[in-house]
Amino acid sequence: SGRKRGLALKKNEERRENDWITGECDIYVPTRKLIIDTKCSWDIGSHPFFTDEAEEKAKKAGYTIQMQGYMWLWDCEEAQIDFVLLPTPYEQLSSYDDPTRYIDLVEQIPQSKRITTVTVKRDDKIIEEIKERVNAAQEYYQQLIKEMS
Repeated sequence: SGRKRGLALKKNEERRENDWITGECDIYVPTRKLIIDTKCSWDIGSHPFFTDEAEEKAKKAGYTIQMQGYMWLWDCEEAQIDFVLLPTPYEQLSSYDDPTRYIDLVEQIPQSKRITTVTVKRDDKIIEEIKERVNAAQEYYQQLIKEMS
């Protein structure tokens, strides 16, 4: 996905935290105030080839909220989620899986067509909601501890 963007990308190893959340994004591009996160699919049937499918999948799986958290921790304005279709590693296939479907068919699709990107803009309203939910969860946790002791 670095070649597609004309950027030399390397995996982020830093974990950040604030009073509410902690996280380790895949890639942080400080010059662009950009987070890039990669989600891998191993199945043509479940991989989102179209942007609207990918946006739906990102929402359903909670990835868009995860990106808000990363943008908050790294003080970024934008995050991109790359859904990347990869051939299934052979040793991951069961005896029922057809290697043609999970490996050969995938490898026949040009690499550029196997990446679908969703862009998520920073939304401070969602970040405020994350704070509220974490606070509520902490209060509930304290309540449970009191009831147990």
